[in-house]
Amino acid sequence: MTTESNEIYRENSSWYAPGYLSDIEHRTLLAPRGNMSDEFRLAPGFFVLNETSMRGDVPRHDRDTLELYKAADSLRKRAFYTIVKHCVSTPFGYFIHDAGREALAEEMVELHEEAESYNNLVGDTFRCYINLLFVRADPDDSMLRRRMAQFIAERLEAMKERLLTMDPRKDKKALIYTQDQTKRLDICLQGVYAKLVRKAIDEGLNLAHEIKVDPSKQQSLTFPALDGTIDLLEKLAETL
Repeated sequence: MTTESNEIYRENSSWYAPGYLSDIEHRTLLAPRGNMSDEFRLAPGFFVLNETSMRGDVPRHDRDTLELYKAADSLRKRAFYTIVKHCVSTPFGYFIHDAGREALAEEMVELHEEAESYNNLVGDTFRCYINLLFVRADPDDSMLRRRMAQFIAERLEAMKERLLTMDPRKDKKALIYTQDQTKRLDICLQGVYAKLVRKAIDEGLNLAHEIKVDPSKQQSLTFPALDGTIDLLEKLAETL
């Protein structure tokens, strides 16, 4: 992040919880440490805590008030989907690597400003608060790395299982779900493991496209990259 963009980021991010912004780089998720493998490392990044909320009673009969509620709910949902768009969902929360943090923060600042304008307009009827917090992930934490290895292996296994069992003629949503839940897992890692996971993901996505075009190919699917990466991660998780 450049000095200029960092200054803008700090100016426009005063809505973060007081005291967090100045020392945000030093906050970590701590856990008991153990033996660690130098080859398997998490990418430098953050877990994103979504603190977006709404205040006010849901209207039942007042049409005008109901429209105000829907506008607030729309802002809340947009904030959630913005986080989902930029991050990877993990057992520890939504993860974003260092390079993606600024883009996410900029979009959330815009939504926060919309929420502030909305709050000023509607008074106390409803309130919508768009807030989030970045918590630095410790890339050397053994428990975090072990669980992440297990989690990525589980996601890849689920992708493989869905490709084998879904009905490509009918289950289009399952195909989309498989891609959305898996396609960015590699950003959680760095080095050779990031490349291996990316290769496994691409194999699954390519097979999903093939069986979408020709459902008969589902009967002869093979998964050399997926199987190899899953096996490697499962064995690695036992040693971390």
